[in-house]
Amino acid sequence: MILCGGMGTRLRDVTEVLPKPMVPIGPHPIVWHIMKTYAAFGVRRFILCLGYKRETFIDYFLAYHAGRHDRERYQQILGMSPHGRCRMSV
Repeated sequence: MILCGGMGTRLRDVTEVLPKPMVPIGPHPIVWHIMKTYAAFGVRRFILCLGYKRETFIDYFLAYHAGRHDRERYQQILGMSPHGRCRMSV
């Protein structure tokens, strides 16, 4: 479980557009690097507790996996409606 709900007020210049865990380090956001590190130790499933600008996370990871996996499958896993809106409650 990774907590991703903060506004990142100390990074205000960047976080007005992106939530703090989505701030890029190289070509990928911070949360991607965290997940990659855990994956190196065998963790394969993650729960991201989303809050501030949660759509940014959903859009990023759907786009990231679109080339490798079936987009509809990920929409079902994320609880997305056919219109692209998330049905998960925060």
